[in-house]
Amino acid sequence: SMVVKITSLWVGSCQVPPQHWEQLVDTKWENLITLEKANRSFDMEISVKKAGIFTFNIGVMLENQASSSGLLRFQVEEPNLQVLTDNGSRIDFGSLPEECSTSLPLVLVNCGTCSVPLSLEIRQPNDLFSFADGSKLS
Repeated sequence: SMVVKITSLWVGSCQVPPQHWEQLVDTKWENLITLEKANRSFDMEISVKKAGIFTFNIGVMLENQASSSGLLRFQVEEPNLQVLTDNGSRIDFGSLPEECSTSLPLVLVNCGTCSVPLSLEIRQPNDLFSFADGSKLS
């Protein structure tokens, strides 16, 4: 059999004491895993609770007392989106008489390096807003 264990965690260049790991990450598995000889691989799911550069030291010990370790490194960043309009980042449709309409071009720019799923939420009655192609918001 083989034992696999997270032995250390760093955020940036700071080592995090084990009693504080839960404040930063959820590992979805126990800190210590025992694998039988037939198993040559295992899945590890890590959910990070804040942005930063994370490094895990993963230790492996075989039943003959031989051991090895490796590092798992990854970086988590906060989404960095900017809204650009003709007025910088301000969105103001102004006042309009009844039965009139106006439009405003709007660009969302992902200034970060990660993919960011987007959705648009208008907090007014949907019949007041539509897309430039005339389709209504649903």
